[in-house]
Amino acid sequence: MATTPAYPSLSQVACQGTTNAKVKSNVKALQCLLNYRNGNTALLDDGDFGNLTTTAVKNYQSNNGLVADGMAGPLTLSKLAVNVKSVVTNSAARGVQHLLSKFESIVIDSNFGPIADGIAKSFQGKMGLLQDGLIGAISWQFLFGYNAYPTGGSSSSMKNTNYAGVQVLTTAQLSLLNANRLIYEQAGINNNVPWQILAAIHYREYGLQKSGPSYGNGPYQIWGKSYPVGAYTDAQFLKASNEAAQFIRSKVGNLSLATLDNVKYTFFAYNGIANVYKTQAANLGFTSAQANNGEGSPYVMNRYDARRDPAVAPTKTNNTWGQYKVDGVWPGTPGNANYVYPANSDFGAFVAYNVICTM
Repeated sequence: MATTPAYPSLSQVACQGTTNAKVKSNVKALQCLLNYRNGNTALLDDGDFGNLTTTAVKNYQSNNGLVADGMAGPLTLSKLAVNVKSVVTNSAARGVQHLLSKFESIVIDSNFGPIADGIAKSFQGKMGLLQDGLIGAISWQFLFGYNAYPTGGSSSSMKNTNYAGVQVLTTAQLSLLNANRLIYEQAGINNNVPWQILAAIHYREYGLQKSGPSYGNGPYQIWGKSYPVGAYTDAQFLKASNEAAQFIRSKVGNLSLATLDNVKYTFFAYNGIANVYKTQAANLGFTSAQANNGEGSPYVMNRYDARRDPAVAPTKTNNTWGQYKVDGVWPGTPGNANYVYPANSDFGAFVAYNVICTM
């Protein structure tokens, strides 16, 4: 993780009239947070720390037990910070966009939708933070405290490994992911599904290949549908991606996909929620809520950590992490003759998702 930065100290004396674009972005974010907290939507987020901004800071400080000196330092900024996640449209989301603009190209429109969510997750990954897209206290501190990525923030610095440092996506798969990304993003926008979720499912179902298998279930393996076999055109792949995103929504309804627990549940539901995997999670010590989110499913969590890594001992040999490897019929409990130990050695969708979110 990058070194935790200190919050800046923003004031009229230090900031008014500045031509430094990064400082102005910080001031704009401050103005947006003041608008959100004070209900003062008339404060212009122009990056100019003038009299109106100073007064708004003082009013907020006075109303929240802070010294009303008009200086937005660590105490004021940390108290102003509010959780922002997909999909919201408000002044706080606009503030996040101003701060992200120091690092990435982003539209400032107050709409924290799938595109902003993806950029936020990319920022978090490059800073070594939890990539959940939730802009909470720690992410606000990093956004305000840094003006550039510590190592340049290029996608070449992505962490393409699991907990044990084992490579997740092959070079060929990374190439496919980059080639498919625009279509994932378009289908995600069309259906309010983060593109990274769509890509992780495509990885898990058909290795990111832009084609359909011979049995006709398509690149996202949707049973009961008939898809072309062989290589896909962009139009065919976009159609299949849209239908996969719609299938995701049919499984999760209006559930917010901005939290990691809901992302795990999405993968679990997509694959088919099975009691055998809930039991497996419980046997590993997970709570009922965690079991219901897919913590015990190899499709979701395979090779996420040592106790769910069938490639290493003792998990490899102690019959605690198994997998049902026959489609169509679910067993009732581990121990069923069709339930095999250990699970396959491929990576779970959530492991792939964490890698994809760093791109």
